[in-house]
Amino acid sequence: MGSELILFYALAFLILLLLSAFFSGSETAFFSLSPSAVEELAGSRQKSENRVAELLQRPRQLLVTIIIGNTVVNITMASLAAQLTLEIAHRIQVREELALAVEIVVVTLVILITSEILPKVIAVRKPEVFARQTGLILQTTLYLFYPLSLFLTRFTRFLQNSVGFSEDKAQLPVEELKTLVEVAEEHGPLEKDEKEMISSIFEFGET
Repeated sequence: MGSELILFYALAFLILLLLSAFFSGSETAFFSLSPSAVEELAGSRQKSENRVAELLQRPRQLLVTIIIGNTVVNITMASLAAQLTLEIAHRIQVREELALAVEIVVVTLVILITSEILPKVIAVRKPEVFARQTGLILQTTLYLFYPLSLFLTRFTRFLQNSVGFSEDKAQLPVEELKTLVEVAEEHGPLEKDEKEMISSIFEFGET
C-alpha cells in the first residue's frame, strides 16, 4: 500500500465520519420535533421545511433508513480504520495485536464524540434548523435504500404485531392523559395556550 492509498483511506475515513455524524444528528433532529412544529413546517412556503414534514409522514421508514445508513457507514469506517492501522503498524514495525487494540479504543472514542455525542447535542438544541439543512440528503438516502427500508419497516411491524405490541396499544387512554395533566398542574400552572392545545387533543381523542 503506497502513501497515496493511505492518504485516500484517511480521507475516506473522515468523509464517513461526517456521514455518521449526519445520520446521528438527523435522527435526533427529526424525532425531536413536536407535532405542532411539524404542522407549522408543513404549512410553510419554504421547500426545505415542507420536505421535513413530508419525511415525517412515514416516521418508521425514516428511522429505519437512518439506521441502515448509519450502520453501513460505521461498518465501512471500522474496516477502513483497521486496514489503515495494519499498514501503519507494518511500516513502523509495531505488533499487529497492539496496533489493533489501540485502534479500537481510539476509533471508538472518535466515533462516540464526533459522530454521536456532538451532532446529537447540536441537533437537540436546534432541531428545526438541523432538519432543514439535512432534509435533502436524507430524502435522497431514503430513495437509495427504499426497497430495503420498506422491507425492514414491514418486517418490524409484523414482529411488533406478532408479540401483541401494536401501535394502538402503545397509546395512553384519554382518562390517563387527563390524570397526568392534573398532576402536572399541581406542580405548576399551565399556560393558556398549553391548556387549549391539550383540550383539543382530548376532544379529538374522544371523537
